[in-house]
Amino acid sequence: MSTEKTDGMSGKTAPRQLSGEEFLAEEAGAAERPLPAGCSLHIMTDFAAKQTTRPLYEQSFGDPEDFTDYYYSDKCRDNTIVAITDASGAVLSMAHLNPYTLSVCGHETRSYYIVAVATDVRFRHRGLMTAVLHAAFRIAASEHIPFIWLLPVNPAIYTPSGFEVICDFHAADHESSCLSHGLPEAALNKMNGALKENYDIFCVRDKTYLRRERIEATLDSGEEDSGLPENPKIMAKVTDGAVLRSMLPGKLREESPYDALRSLRCLFTEEV
Repeated sequence: MSTEKTDGMSGKTAPRQLSGEEFLAEEAGAAERPLPAGCSLHIMTDFAAKQTTRPLYEQSFGDPEDFTDYYYSDKCRDNTIVAITDASGAVLSMAHLNPYTLSVCGHETRSYYIVAVATDVRFRHRGLMTAVLHAAFRIAASEHIPFIWLLPVNPAIYTPSGFEVICDFHAADHESSCLSHGLPEAALNKMNGALKENYDIFCVRDKTYLRRERIEATLDSGEEDSGLPENPKIMAKVTDGAVLRSMLPGKLREESPYDALRSLRCLFTEEV
């Protein structure tokens, strides 16, 4: 998020990037529609609790059962799920925060890839998704994460919440990942070094990253429909502008955070 201030020396308008604490203060003051009666918001980190979101996932996305089995048995071990439930405990709305390590202009930082954003068809247009996304923003800001990102089916859905398009999505090179299975640490460092030479922002490769990408490539093989939108884009939401600014080259620190991100060489290939 950015606001503006006047530079007393030059009289020019310069962007101000909010720190995590400032972002949280603005979030606390932002008006949100009250949740429907009997509903409550949960931050799920317990593996068993996360399984309660599977019925909504299956209703919303229609992924093959073997992929959903993999996702809920593997990816849900280290992610965080923000969910809204009714009085019976049924999940009405959710967003999954899948953790990644990003390299941003040579600096490594934690971030979240927001996936599986869904609301039960009977409860749409009642502010549930907004409440879930704002909870995700608060989590990221409290952890001093510079920005979070997602791959939208329709960017217009997320612009009201402050997401902006920063770059194109690039399909993963699964063949390269498959050949990389079992690489020693030195080879992983070389792989990340090569990425750093060509991109300013990318997800750092490690053994877990490559293991999961190899599984996902196997599960995707033979699928005619990738499930991706036409000309897919990556959208970002800045959640700690001060941290982001500290990672940027000097000339970009004076840009708005979104303009700065758009000017960088970004590589996002992750689908979940």
